[in-house]
Amino acid sequence: MHDSKPYRFEQTSSLPFFLIFGVIAYAAFPFVKQSITQQAEQAAAKQSRVALADQLREIKAGKTNALVHPAPQFIEDVFADAECAAKIRDVYLGGDVSDPRLAKLAELPNLKCVILFGAGNVDAFIEGIRDSKNIEELCLDWSVMKTGFACLKSLPNLRSLAFQVNCNTQEELDGLKNLQSLERLTISRLWQSDKPISILPILQSYPRLRELTIGAECRERDFEEYKRSIISALPNCKCRFLDEGQ
Repeated sequence: MHDSKPYRFEQTSSLPFFLIFGVIAYAAFPFVKQSITQQAEQAAAKQSRVALADQLREIKAGKTNALVHPAPQFIEDVFADAECAAKIRDVYLGGDVSDPRLAKLAELPNLKCVILFGAGNVDAFIEGIRDSKNIEELCLDWSVMKTGFACLKSLPNLRSLAFQVNCNTQEELDGLKNLQSLERLTISRLWQSDKPISILPILQSYPRLRELTIGAECRERDFEEYKRSIISALPNCKCRFLDEGQ
């Protein structure tokens, strides 16, 4: 006859198994993380290249003449079609613009305007495009220059400049003097404490300046006096003033 007593399993602790699993998972985590990061980067690069291709089709079709945020690793794609490249007039860049591959955009045959929005390391980008005779317009919108504005003198045909003063010092702004080709200047957020900083000597150093727009935040009386001083010092320049404190 068979023994009818039920089989009694040995009760063992599962802790060693969890410990072993934990050690294996901990050891594998860096490799898993690296793999996930690489896959994400590859997906982002693919998406960026597809977006650039879509832009270039729009440009070639004549629907726009602006190239917006091209990824540095795909700059060569911009030049692959000479007909398309010749239709690009404006380039918009943001983020870290120090990658030397972005400077190649200055070789676009009909490029005239570069807009830097929220850009960092602008000095490195300007250094990369120095002596470019194509670029006539430059807009620095919420963009940071570490060494001041003196590097802009390396653009021999710069005719239009727009920028925000932010926290620039007087010494940094003095680097703007003697931009010989400058005809149009737009300055916003121009103030120091409750008065605009000394910009008049800089403005008087531009022999070709014809249009000036200044936005400043200051007390009403100071601003009115400031406007009169600028207008009287620049009789051949069309001046416009915006009180950004209102």
